Amino acid sequence: MNVVYVPYIQVAVWVVGTVGAVLLFRRFGGAAPLLLVIGTVGFLVWQVVDSIIVYQSPEVVLRHGTVFNAIDHIDRLAAMCLPIGLVWLGVRVTRARI
Repeated sequence: MNVVYVPYIQVAVWVVGTVGAVLLFRRFGGAAPLLLVIGTVGFLVWQVVDSIIVYQSPEVVLRHGTVFNAIDHIDRLAAMCLPIGLVWLGVRVTRARI
């Protein structure tokens, strides 16, 4: 069994990541942890939508103008906040130690 192709494991990983990002945001606050929360929620929604559409009902095709297509674009934009938040948090922690 290849873990990469099992959608439920990917959803579970992103649920854990989202909970961790929320705890980090509650502990430290600020813009960088907020970007982490937005990014992990974006990846979580992305995985949930993909597992619903692709794995549960393969006959559903993403067409231009559908609700799932709009959600897909929004969650991928939100997922872009994750690497930005990670870099920002890393720079902030590194500066605090210097």
